[in-house]
Amino acid sequence: MSYALSRAVRVLNLDPTQNTDDIATFIKTYLAGYASDGSDDSDDSESASGIVVSVISTTIEGTDYMKIFVSFPFDTIIPYSSTSLLDLRVETIAPVVSATK
Repeated sequence: MSYALSRAVRVLNLDPTQNTDDIATFIKTYLAGYASDGSDDSDDSESASGIVVSVISTTIEGTDYMKIFVSFPFDTIIPYSSTSLLDLRVETIAPVVSATK
């Protein structure tokens, strides 16, 4: 999940013309193999495995950024205890700056 996020940031660094939908689709496609039934549900923000991708454009002090969040639910199983659900999440803020700016 973290690696997919890092790859998306590199894609954005190499091609700052990418929009939020392009970046979200890139991450969802990269993580498609993690779907619980093996399907690729890249049209929705959430796949069959519960993976959620959110990409938001924002401006901070005059510079364009993309806030990228990826999360999915994870069941923990501890012997002699009930199953607990954790939400594993990675996020970053990536600058949208071209090499000529």
